[in-house]
Amino acid sequence: MAARPLEYNISLNITNECNQNCIFCKANETLPKMEKISKENFLKVIEWAESYTKAKDFEFCGGEPTLHEELIDFIRIAYRKGFNLRLLTNGTRLRKIAKDLKEYNVSVQVSVEAPFESLHNRIVGRNSFREVIEGIKEALRIGVDVSTNTTMNRLNLNHVLETILFVRKLGIRKHSINYLVPNPANLEHALDYKTISEMYKKIRYYPDIQGIVITTLNPIPKCIGFNDKQCSAGISCTIEPNLDVYPCLFTQFEYLKMGNLAEDTPEALMESKGYRIFRELPHLPEECRRCIYLKECKGGCFCFWRFKLLKPCDVRRL
Repeated sequence: MAARPLEYNISLNITNECNQNCIFCKANETLPKMEKISKENFLKVIEWAESYTKAKDFEFCGGEPTLHEELIDFIRIAYRKGFNLRLLTNGTRLRKIAKDLKEYNVSVQVSVEAPFESLHNRIVGRNSFREVIEGIKEALRIGVDVSTNTTMNRLNLNHVLETILFVRKLGIRKHSINYLVPNPANLEHALDYKTISEMYKKIRYYPDIQGIVITTLNPIPKCIGFNDKQCSAGISCTIEPNLDVYPCLFTQFEYLKMGNLAEDTPEALMESKGYRIFRELPHLPEECRRCIYLKECKGGCFCFWRFKLLKPCDVRRL
């Protein structure tokens, strides 16, 4: 497949610093510690996004992006450029910046990993549940567009539906579910695709879920089970504080790096090995590559193949 300009969204990791230690986070394994983007580099990202991509959505992530002291200044700049802005946060500092987020029309996604304090705190590695919930309540009170997200894993699998009902009671009207994307640090907590598919089906058809929109964020091979999401790697990208560019928020591995905004041309980024892997899918077995549904599911998540949670014998042509 020929490379084309990025068109889905840009995720900018403005800092690798975090005040939690989540069991599933790729930052625990793949990212350099305590690195944060400078204003000079942030402006380079904005210029590149305007000049060389078709992206309309601009996402601030981390680490924990609210720990960057220039976050609101960055948001103000991106807002004036006309991007649709989104902030991915653990919610621990949401109360402090909620008014600014409202002013600049930033949509906020807050991680809520369980419907009760002890399990949420265990998953995120910090006693933060209460401040997260208070932050959500305050942001909703002043009119911030707040959604929540749960990363499904072995610890909270049996409480996913309960978590949806819990956040709905807080006043949340949009909740997303993603599965734990495997990396070397979190394999013991990862779920297999059959389990994930069964839970996605339960969520879709659960009769008590009304008044809240549920989105499933990660792809599943269509021949294995329920799937309504295609992997966005290859039509979106993640940019690190040092301006390294990767095809996906979860694949900051050196061999998948597309390049660096300060060192490589836009054409070089789009023709890089890291970019082409997600366009051409060479990691998939032949039976997947022949499948009529390949364009719909792209064989599922690359990391499931990379860390051997998925094998050719697990997939069958329909």
